[in-house]
Amino acid sequence: MTVSTSEFIGLARTSTESFGAPDQAFVVVPHPLGMIPREEVIAKADAAFPEIIKAATEWKPSRTTLPDQDKKPYPLETIKFTGTYADLNQMFYDKGWSLGLPVVPPTREAVDAMLKGTSHKPDEIVWDGVPPRNGIVTVEMVATLGVMAGAKPEHMPLLLGIVDAMKMPSENPEGFDWRAQTTTTHPTAPLVIISGPIVKELGVAYGIGAMGPENPVNLALGYFVNLLGDVPGGSRPPDADKSTQGWVGNTIATVAGENVDGNPWKESFPVERGFKPEDNVVIFAGGGMPLNMNDHASVDPKDLAEVMANTMNAVGPSRCFQNGGIWILSPEHAATLSREGWTKKDIKEFLWNNAKAPFGVQPPMVEGKCSITSCCPPESFGPVTPDTLIPVCKSADQIELIVVGGPGKQSQWWPFGEFSPFPPNLAKIDPWK
Repeated sequence: MTVSTSEFIGLARTSTESFGAPDQAFVVVPHPLGMIPREEVIAKADAAFPEIIKAATEWKPSRTTLPDQDKKPYPLETIKFTGTYADLNQMFYDKGWSLGLPVVPPTREAVDAMLKGTSHKPDEIVWDGVPPRNGIVTVEMVATLGVMAGAKPEHMPLLLGIVDAMKMPSENPEGFDWRAQTTTTHPTAPLVIISGPIVKELGVAYGIGAMGPENPVNLALGYFVNLLGDVPGGSRPPDADKSTQGWVGNTIATVAGENVDGNPWKESFPVERGFKPEDNVVIFAGGGMPLNMNDHASVDPKDLAEVMANTMNAVGPSRCFQNGGIWILSPEHAATLSREGWTKKDIKEFLWNNAKAPFGVQPPMVEGKCSITSCCPPESFGPVTPDTLIPVCKSADQIELIVVGGPGKQSQWWPFGEFSPFPPNLAKIDPWK
């Protein structure tokens, strides 16, 4: 039995089906339950109790099988369609095959051409269960979504590498929950950084404006990421994507190349983690909307790091003891930070020691008890008062630094929250060639 508020019953039913249960007993409670007085919560619970008893004693399933339960993931179904380009896009949207943006028609010829970009067979399953719907993705499906997003055959290894990185389990058992990330009310979205020689080989933007418009390769990859999540994954608003307001990252994911040339510490992010300089790697993370840091004045690295720490202190997106995040540093900010010999380790430790906000301004506990949105210091942290400074994350190692972009004094803090993989997932692209 599942008890759900009226606004989340759609997600509850979708989740039930995705786990293979054709039906389940549901009891619906008027929304909301959070942030209302205790007596109103009790009244709603009392009103729902008779329905809970009835469901527990009288409920019977309305069906015993799921639609398309025996449908094979390969080959993909082909259809014949006659109409204008606008008609085709409307049909794709109506069937849940697009996000509302125009798509390139995935004709048989176009998909076959995409498949030539990899040596892997079209029937190979590359993700057996994309949450929340648990759709099965084959190499053919990747090629199809790639065509729709505007990718080219030479991008196939990149697309397959992205899928590989997205499906990886987190190294941190408390970290990545893809189902939660794609169904939460928080405006989360993937962040994908491409690193290695392939960045220049395929024209992945890594300099000025890399995460913005007029970068066709980056945009095609980002559109592919969201098509993957929304079509086979089924993460579409209002169910199962429950993002309260949403943001553009839910439509086209942020994709950029790592600017190794602008990195004063020389080693790329993957090389720091044991990869070779010649390796092509996808770095996959996810979080909420980034916070931009604008500092044109700091000359001393400590002064700049203090501005960074205070940027991280925004308690709305960065509650205490979360999974840290990634600093997307501009080359000029990176140069300032490294000017007096500061290493990345030095910067991370400074940020962790200074990115703290008073306990009294953090999201409060509920009647003295910890909730999913509360700031709840572990017992090992010791006693706290409203003035006690609380760190953003658990350790300095949870703060990552990657150089992206071109000239200018702007950098971005991407807080991970509780749903992003930590450390970020890294997957080699080369095996998918």
